[in-house]
Amino acid sequence: MRRVAIVGALLVALPACVHVPNQAPALSRELGSRVAALRAAHLATIRAYFDAKREHVDRFVQDEWIPAYAKNVLDEPAIQKILASAQTPADRVEVLVGLGQRIQRRIDQRRAEMMRPLDDLERELARRVEAEYDGVTASNAAITALLDAHAETTSTQEGALGAIHVDRTLAAALDKVEKVVGLMTAGKDAFEENEAAIKKVIESLRE
Repeated sequence: MRRVAIVGALLVALPACVHVPNQAPALSRELGSRVAALRAAHLATIRAYFDAKREHVDRFVQDEWIPAYAKNVLDEPAIQKILASAQTPADRVEVLVGLGQRIQRRIDQRRAEMMRPLDDLERELARRVEAEYDGVTASNAAITALLDAHAETTSTQEGALGAIHVDRTLAAALDKVEKVVGLMTAGKDAFEENEAAIKKVIESLRE
């Protein structure tokens, strides 16, 4: 990422009119290939980062939320009454199977609720990074065509590849991801208590 930013800064700093050697078009194409490789690396890094955050959320659900939820369900007076009324082992098994299915449905629902903000953030961040690289790729394609047309002559290069902001885009977005994960995993009821704040952070990334 830093290499591309440096290259962009150097190109912008070039004088408006420079002599273009024969090898310049090939070098420009090589830069285009490196930009494509960096783009793929950035997107792969984003995927890996969000996979790690999903694992963090999943551990929270498994280690903290499920035990608390299961205890609350079993402590419900209505459930206690049903358990007490189960006279035979078969009755108790039937009650426990029904409870297990109810608890599992709620676990699946909670996990989906907590993963959805991460899915939204990942999708939006990938879209923004793609947009940054689309602009860079278009600029490099334009300058490559210009170099092809004017090798061994002069050309105007000012502004080419000068708008690479992926570093800033990622840094700002990942701060917001950390905030969302913190809001969701602050306690067993944190998702409900912080749902409005979570939505606000996600919306701010789309601005």
